[in-house]
Amino acid sequence: MGTLEEIIRDIRSTAQKCYLDTGAMSLMPKTVFEAVEDFHESRRRNGPSFAEYWKEVDTLRSRIAQLIGSAPEEIMFLQNTSMGINLAAKAVDLKVGDNVVVTNIEFPSNIYPWMNLESQGVEVRMIDISDGRLDEEKLAKICDEKTKVLSISWVQALNGMVTDLQMCSEFCQTHDIVFVVDAIQGLGVLPIDVKKVHIDFLVSGFFKWLLGPDGIAFVYINQEILGNLNNPFIGWAGMKNKFDYTTYKFDLLLEARRYETGNMNFSGIFGARQGVEIILEHQEEIGEKVQNLTQYLRDAVQKLDGAEVLSPAEGEMAGITLIGCRDSKQKYELLQKKGITVNYRNGIRVSLHFYNTTEDIDCFLGTIR
Repeated sequence: MGTLEEIIRDIRSTAQKCYLDTGAMSLMPKTVFEAVEDFHESRRRNGPSFAEYWKEVDTLRSRIAQLIGSAPEEIMFLQNTSMGINLAAKAVDLKVGDNVVVTNIEFPSNIYPWMNLESQGVEVRMIDISDGRLDEEKLAKICDEKTKVLSISWVQALNGMVTDLQMCSEFCQTHDIVFVVDAIQGLGVLPIDVKKVHIDFLVSGFFKWLLGPDGIAFVYINQEILGNLNNPFIGWAGMKNKFDYTTYKFDLLLEARRYETGNMNFSGIFGARQGVEIILEHQEEIGEKVQNLTQYLRDAVQKLDGAEVLSPAEGEMAGITLIGCRDSKQKYELLQKKGITVNYRNGIRVSLHFYNTTEDIDCFLGTIR
């Protein structure tokens, strides 16, 4: 696997831009790329090896469990975060008159699956966190006895706001509310233990801070609620004897993989495991490096005339910072022309991973001055 510095050198050796947009998609480590490439080369030459593929699925299942503090039986795979939120929306037994609470700055993945339930009489309520705060007082004001789900991003894609998961979890437990977390912008930078912070569903893709390929995601489903969930979609891979193709016995596992319908993005599975292995081996060092780089960026922006940090000043930091400045749209376009990759979200969004450097940040700052 190598030291973190060796991994950084490898990633940067092939980068052709000053890349500051991991919040959209990460640069890909060599081991991830080669795992995907090797899968397809082997299939091209030898045909499939399904026993090996499913073994790798279970290996990744165990690695994810190790990363988030769950049991492997609580992990299942599907194609992306949006589908994972859809699973939660359809699996929770919501009735006419029930309501679901989200925030007003969520990425749409965590909005439309819940809005889809409005035609069935489920209300969607939005907490206003434009001020960068989410506390128990705000939750108590918007939730009532008909609130059945709180669904929220761990780290907001818009501005990098980090949700206090412990506070939300305790509130949900007290009020018997299902707690759903979109973790894609936090996992790989911030540590989490889903048993210490009680979460019912945690969903994440791999192609951002976990360094993996796209087209594959996981869902953690707390074992305690599995027996109370609906089955919105079912396939042979969710049965107890999934490789028995001739005896039609409807015998679902009481595990998260009951929602795995069949063969999946196996090449993505192989690549995702390599990304997760890097995070597992270097998690503390990665988290510290991202925090230091983000602080360096924010401190420097505050010293610029005509620029400001729009991300919340209080609470934890992850890798995302939203920056406001004069003529921000024009400066964003100038950055693109200069080969400096950032994102535009009503301001310039910079998202830094461990492979970035202070020199990258200085290059960015020199362009927006």
